[in-house]
Amino acid sequence: MKTINNLLTLRDKISSIDEQIVYLLSQRKKISKEIAIEKILHNYPIKDINRENQLITNLKKIGIQYNLEQEYIVNIFNMIIYHSIQIQKKFFPFPNDKKVTDIKKVSYLGPKGSYSYLATLKYSHQISKDIIKIPTCSFQKVVAMVNENLTNYGILPVENTCSGYIDEVFDLLQKNNLFIVDEIYVPIKHCLLTNVHTKNLNEIKYLYTHIQPLIQCSNFISQFRHWKLKITNSTTAAMEKILFINKNDSAALGSLEGSKLYNLKVLKNNISNKKNNITRFIVLSKQNNYINDVNIHYKTTFIILIKNQYHILNDVLNIFIKKNIVISQINIRPSLLDDLLWDKILFIDVIYNIKLYPIQKITEIIFSLKNLIKILGSYPLNNNLCI
Repeated sequence: MKTINNLLTLRDKISSIDEQIVYLLSQRKKISKEIAIEKILHNYPIKDINRENQLITNLKKIGIQYNLEQEYIVNIFNMIIYHSIQIQKKFFPFPNDKKVTDIKKVSYLGPKGSYSYLATLKYSHQISKDIIKIPTCSFQKVVAMVNENLTNYGILPVENTCSGYIDEVFDLLQKNNLFIVDEIYVPIKHCLLTNVHTKNLNEIKYLYTHIQPLIQCSNFISQFRHWKLKITNSTTAAMEKILFINKNDSAALGSLEGSKLYNLKVLKNNISNKKNNITRFIVLSKQNNYINDVNIHYKTTFIILIKNQYHILNDVLNIFIKKNIVISQINIRPSLLDDLLWDKILFIDVIYNIKLYPIQKITEIIFSLKNLIKILGSYPLNNNLCI
């Protein structure tokens, strides 16, 4: 009996070590993905033979210190290195004869499976071009990567039919000299996701979610006031969290596509406050891709700085109305600029055909009212969906 107990104890120790190895392999896999992104951003090749040889040589020396056969070390780490390369290849989805420098890079709020990721996929289809998708951890990082020329474009959500304007993004538009070059509309169908063993809503105690889905699903969530909310950086981060926790009492707000990606159970589908829930995304660039095509309608976004006087707002709006230019959006934000002369900023979207009235004339009239104005971008009107 004592021998059996001793054997079980030793096996438990082995199992514990194996669990640590698996965890460390998962951490290595995560870092491999980050390395892949760095290689893409700086145009490095996937394979680095010198680095691989140096790694194996160092590991064989370490193995000798712990009385491990060199062949054993080489076989294990050759397999690990091979797996890392296969992971990184997934970030290089193009033939070897196609240079990475020839392919546009797009930053978005990731990781894979987020709604911004879905918008980025849709943008690739919308422009019928291959792109390299670069996930980031925040809206600020999306913009920073464009500013630093690490990516050609950045994709950000600006408004949603349930939660309205996303103020953080509009504030970033104030502070950065980037242009809107396109827009994307993505239908949003939030799901309540759990691990495969959760049977019903009564088991749930913790809800992991990004702040936007939380707002957009507030009516449903308000029915479960005992749920403890855990805010994450993205919808994907929420899904990854409950996958890692793997407990029946934890759930996440995510997408149907995300449930398939992370093998999660859809406990409730389409739980948004509005069933026709749509998010508008914008595509940002350092270059203004203004195209003078008289055969299509454009949406133009203006930033207009004004004092806190409503008659000035009316004067500005009347300029567009008199020219029969359709105003599709008005958003007023506090000015974040250092200049105390302006305390409000208007974001105005208008729809027009430049053949009927050159937009430059509009800017001249607004400027004559002693208001500062900037065209944030002119881009083709997306007629697929509207908010």
